[in-house]
Amino acid sequence: FFFVTMSHLMRRLRPRSLKTSFMCRHSSSTDKPVDMPIPPPLPQANSKTPKKLKIIPTKEDAQAPNIESRLDEVQNRMDLISNMSKEEFDERYAAFNEREAKRARTAIRDDVFQMTVSDKSTTDVRQLKTFWKEVDVTEAGDGWYYVTLDGRKVKALESNEYLLLPSEEMAYAVAHEWAQQTGTINKLLMPMNDIASGCQIVDEFAVNARIEHLMSFFNTDNMYYRQENLKEQQEKLCDPVCDWFDKHFQVTTPRNFGLMGARPSDAMREKVHRQLLDMKMNKYQVVSLYVITQYTASIVLALALAHGAVDLPTALQINRLEEWHNVDATVAIDGYHDIRDADLTVKVSAAVACWMMTKGLTVEQTATPIDLITSEKKRKG
Repeated sequence: FFFVTMSHLMRRLRPRSLKTSFMCRHSSSTDKPVDMPIPPPLPQANSKTPKKLKIIPTKEDAQAPNIESRLDEVQNRMDLISNMSKEEFDERYAAFNEREAKRARTAIRDDVFQMTVSDKSTTDVRQLKTFWKEVDVTEAGDGWYYVTLDGRKVKALESNEYLLLPSEEMAYAVAHEWAQQTGTINKLLMPMNDIASGCQIVDEFAVNARIEHLMSFFNTDNMYYRQENLKEQQEKLCDPVCDWFDKHFQVTTPRNFGLMGARPSDAMREKVHRQLLDMKMNKYQVVSLYVITQYTASIVLALALAHGAVDLPTALQINRLEEWHNVDATVAIDGYHDIRDADLTVKVSAAVACWMMTKGLTVEQTATPIDLITSEKKRKG
């Protein structure tokens, strides 16, 4: 039954050609096949249409692009380029290449919020064995630090680039993880290396977009929802966190019993979003906040934890309270619940530590210098 069902789903989900999709949408059993695809109807704006959709032209007011004006624009650009001096052209061309390279790095590699580096198997036969006798920290310049193994610079996890640390304190935390490795490298026991490697490939110019994505957790934050049979415990543990958040951001967060209830208003969301942008967080802080929010499903709890309004043991207790009420010791699965909780504790602890070690650094100070993460041979190549 399982294989038959999966086979049926695969047939249903198999991509169809653009022509087939449009024909299926607009033809009936009595229609004759057509040779050209029929485009879907344009959306019609009305009073309930979202603002972003209202900018799409409707069938009545849609106009073909003015080809002549486009050609004139191209000609003007060609004239501008032809009148440039060689020095000015080279300068603009170099700036363009640098901008495109930065955009490519962001588009291709900037996907580390899921913290997937540590999800790889630790029993891989290609796993690197420990070979070093001495772990040290050295200055890289401009306020950055390397971790070295017998004098060789450590590379970021799953990368060919040197791992750069934005503070000496964080560098020693990463070095300690390398010093604790025995036999083969177990990346599950290297959370600071994990998060530092992830932060390194995050484009500092995309921080605001990350904060916008963080706000997607705000509407359904776990701290809004309570259970009747946990009322006393949640009031004792959760209310102080929500009270701090309300006072700090000057809002009133919902307190609902059950899954249904009030949600934050758009005005409240915008107010919190604006204040997060005003905090001018660097990319290490944003990634740390994202990791905590992901693992706790609560940006309210993550911000309280980062600002010291709640300690780590209490935050973890809040996060586990509801589940452990439903899953008591008699039904807990050894090798699942305990390992998952340990992993959550390690990841959240590393994220909090990363926040604390980098909270005094500006966005500019944490912009990764490309010349320090690549070898001299690679730069010359």
